Amino acid sequence: MGPKSPVVARSSAALSVRAIKEAAAASQTMPLQEAFRTRFVWEEKRMHSADAQEGPLAFVEKRPPPVDRPVRRPVG
Repeated sequence: MGPKSPVVARSSAALSVRAIKEAAAASQTMPLQEAFRTRFVWEEKRMHSADAQEGPLAFVEKRPPPVDRPVRRPVG
């Protein structure tokens, strides 16, 4: 199986980029230790997404992740 299709890669990346932007914007004025302790909404959604769970599982099972399934986005 080849690399992820552009559509799947873009939608997976979109969730990660949104999580990064939220954390960066919200933590700009926080002390470093507080920023590391803070739970950010979009990072929580990213961590619990189907892609975040499938990637490590595919790695452990030494197989490529499926690219033919629709991307599941978290609700919210």
